[in-house]
Amino acid sequence: PGMQDNIIVANKGIMKVTPDQAFLVFTLKDGWRYEEHADRSSNQNEFIRLGFKEYKKVLDLSSLQLSLTSDSAYKDRYEMLSVRQLEMGIDTLEKHSRNFSKRVQKDLAPYLLFNKMIDSGWTKLPQQKWNIKKFSQIIPDSAKSAVLDQSISYTSSIRNALQITSTEFESQRKEKRLQLIEWHNKFTMAIAVLVLFMIGAPLGSIVRKGGIGTPVVFAVIFFVIFFLLNNFGKKFVQQDVLRPVAGMWLATFVLVPIGLFLIYKAMHDSQLLNKEFYFRAFRKVRALLSKKNASV
Repeated sequence: PGMQDNIIVANKGIMKVTPDQAFLVFTLKDGWRYEEHADRSSNQNEFIRLGFKEYKKVLDLSSLQLSLTSDSAYKDRYEMLSVRQLEMGIDTLEKHSRNFSKRVQKDLAPYLLFNKMIDSGWTKLPQQKWNIKKFSQIIPDSAKSAVLDQSISYTSSIRNALQITSTEFESQRKEKRLQLIEWHNKFTMAIAVLVLFMIGAPLGSIVRKGGIGTPVVFAVIFFVIFFLLNNFGKKFVQQDVLRPVAGMWLATFVLVPIGLFLIYKAMHDSQLLNKEFYFRAFRKVRALLSKKNASV
């Protein structure tokens, strides 16, 4: 509970910011300040009205200040890298991936003691046939507890080491996929202009009715198809379902044959999208079927 400024009324005032831009100061003159004592434990609150000749109200602006992030904070993001920088980053990640197997062997070496026993300094005993069904039968009873504790400790250490290595390996694989996506994206977006031009240009020649509007509608449809295929391919690469080449070039692989087909049809004065052509073909087929039925 405490006194709160609910309403402040003044005839005139001046508003200014301090030189350090930290506070906003209101200098009010000839007014009234209304306060209410907020006490939640009681249904009755004390109401106070104070008159003033001059009153200063200071507001802290620190919470409203915009903190700008330095441009250098994002310079290493894969979206900001050039093709050459992406190639260097991908090559570095591939080298790290190849070294993971050696790292795993090094991390597990202290816990796998079999290799230490294979040494020329040890005398090889003749092989003996053991009439046992469990490995624990060859361990003396006095050492079973120590062997079990040591085995549990080694197993836990191996599991933790593999979990850490696995997490780091998966993180680097994800970073590599993101950089490969960006590398391919720099080319697919440029090729997309040519692909959509290959589709849009012949549509104006093939679609002969409807003015410029009908070809534009078909071009927009093909653009939406390209957009969806490109996004699906990108998602599949991010989820490691498709390889980067297949996912990022999926839209191009699908639409380039369509563009070449439309160009071929436009060059040969095709009536591919002329509805009257299909109406005439339908009437011919119907007439042919009618003749066959009449002859029967």
